[in-house]
Amino acid sequence: MAKKSMTELPVIRHTENIHNLTDLDGKLQISIINGPTGGLPEYFYTEMYSIEFLTQGSVTADINHHRFVIDAPSCVCIFPNHILRLLNMSEDCQFTVLSFSPQLGGDLHLNMGNELLSNVYIRPVVFLEKEQLDMGVQYLTLLNNIVQTPDIVNVYDVAIDLVRSLILLMSGIYDKTFHKRFSLSRAEEHVGHFLSLVDVYSREHHSLDWYASKMCLSPQYMANIVKQVTSKSAGEHIYENLIRQARTLLLSTNMSVQEIADQLGFRNQSHFGTFFRRAVGVSPKAFRTGGE
Repeated sequence: MAKKSMTELPVIRHTENIHNLTDLDGKLQISIINGPTGGLPEYFYTEMYSIEFLTQGSVTADINHHRFVIDAPSCVCIFPNHILRLLNMSEDCQFTVLSFSPQLGGDLHLNMGNELLSNVYIRPVVFLEKEQLDMGVQYLTLLNNIVQTPDIVNVYDVAIDLVRSLILLMSGIYDKTFHKRFSLSRAEEHVGHFLSLVDVYSREHHSLDWYASKMCLSPQYMANIVKQVTSKSAGEHIYENLIRQARTLLLSTNMSVQEIADQLGFRNQSHFGTFFRRAVGVSPKAFRTGGE
C-alpha cells in the first residue's frame, strides 16, 4: 500500500476492546487493551503521547513504516504524529496504556525530547525485565486510584508529579536497556535529536536552518540524513508538528484563531489560515465548528 499523507490518515482514540479506566479532562487516560482490537484501519496516527506496557502476548506492528515484532514483557513509546499499522495481535495480548495530551506534556515542564529520549523516535520499543514491567504497571495503578479519589483537591498536580516520575523512571530503564541491544548510527542519533527538538521548539522555529545551527550541523547535511533515516523531509516533520498543534489548540481551547496564529509563530492570521487550509482542506474556523 502506498504511504498516505498525514492529513489522510484517521485518528484512533477508542476501539471496542479498549477499556478506559481514567479520563482526566481529556488530558490523561489510562486504558486496558485486551486481545485484538477489531475494526482498525490499515494505517492510523495518534495525537497523544502514549507509554504502553505489553503485559502478555505479542504484537507485530509498523511504527513510522518500520516493522517491530513485540513480545511481552515490553514497553512501546508512541509520540504525536507517529504513523501506526497493526499487523497482528495475539488473542492473549494485553496492554496497560498511559496516554496524555501535548498540553499535559507541556505542564510536565520536561524536555520531552530528552526525558523520553531522542532515540525513541527511531526505535520506540524496549524489552523489559519482569520487575521493570511490574513497576511501570504499579505506577499506572496508583495514578488511576489517585485520579478517581474525589477527596484529593489538587488531583491534577498530583497526577502531573506521578507522570513526571514515571517518565524519568522509564527514561532510565530505556537508556540502560537500549544500549545493551542496539547501536544507533551517528545519522540516526542526529535525526532523533532533531525530531525531539522539533517536538519542543516547532512553535517558535519553523526553519530547518535554526535546528541545524542548534545542533552545529549544516542545513544540507541535516536535510539529507533526515530524509535518509525517516523517508520524509525535515520540512515535513516541522510542518506536521505545527498542524498537530494547530488542530489541538483549535479543538481543545477557546483561543481565537489570531491567538493561535501568534502562539504558533505565524506572522499573521491570514498566513496561518492559508497554511492550515492547504494542509487540512478547510479553514481553522470551519475545522473548529465542523463546517466546510
